[in-house]
Amino acid sequence: MRPAPPRGDSPGVRVSAARCVSSRRPEWRSAASGYCSHARRLVIGSMSKDVGSGKLKSSVGRQSMSQSSVSKSRSGTSPGHRVLEYLGIAAFFLLAALIGAEIYRGVPGTAYLLALPLLAVAAYLVADLLSGFVHFLLDNFGSAKTPVFGPNFIKPFRDHHTDPTGIVRHDFVDTNGNNSLVSVPFMLVVWLAVPVSTTVWGFLFGTFFLLLAGAVFLTNQFHKWAHMDEPPAWVARLQDWGVILSKRHHDIHHESPYDTYYCITVGVWNPLLDRTRFFERAERLLRRTVPGTDPRLRVEREGSLNERSTPG
Repeated sequence: MRPAPPRGDSPGVRVSAARCVSSRRPEWRSAASGYCSHARRLVIGSMSKDVGSGKLKSSVGRQSMSQSSVSKSRSGTSPGHRVLEYLGIAAFFLLAALIGAEIYRGVPGTAYLLALPLLAVAAYLVADLLSGFVHFLLDNFGSAKTPVFGPNFIKPFRDHHTDPTGIVRHDFVDTNGNNSLVSVPFMLVVWLAVPVSTTVWGFLFGTFFLLLAGAVFLTNQFHKWAHMDEPPAWVARLQDWGVILSKRHHDIHHESPYDTYYCITVGVWNPLLDRTRFFERAERLLRRTVPGTDPRLRVEREGSLNERSTPG
């Protein structure tokens, strides 16, 4: 008995058409031939309708856009900014060496070396607080279209909430280049203007500043490690000891609406700043005092950073 030809545009048509090639028994070949011809006509007709209605074109377009987006995310920064990052890292280490030499020449006496641990702790805590405030500003103010800072500083922070593990794929230059570029102007001023080698206060300030610059440089590296499922063993040990930012601690920031736990050097300030609603109060203050700024909080206007709703 000849099987009834399939009707309509159903997934079964494509499966049945594919199975036609397996009809090898002589008594089935005649029926299978007619069945396959009808199935092929339906498949071709269905594809023609899709093309005519734009569905196939839309699907191909979405796939092309998705591939383009992945390619763009993998490419990282622009070639021009990449060169700046290389130059920034080179300048950072050069200025660090020059300031370090000034500190070495300006040691007032061995007694002052006892202040180094205190200066190191103070610099580390200040770096953590600074990382939080900068992170807060980049997450909540400006956009990717903001001149200079938008594409090179704000956009990477915003994209990071869409693809949190993207930072793990960054190399050393991508990870630490921007922090170097931000640090270099301040380091240049300290090297040129602060009498590090000739005064006690200059020695103490220069030492504090160099330690601070080092902590700032390492902040995004710590941030990258906090997104790794399996960081190097020695890094995981430092994270467990609370010396650098841990994944468990930083994951709190990556919970929608991403408006807390901004500090990313070690995160020691985060619980206190969260309990006091420091960043919420700071955002309200800035929005009320800066001309032309919407007085509403970012989360009130747009929702989360990667689940934006239409502003009301």
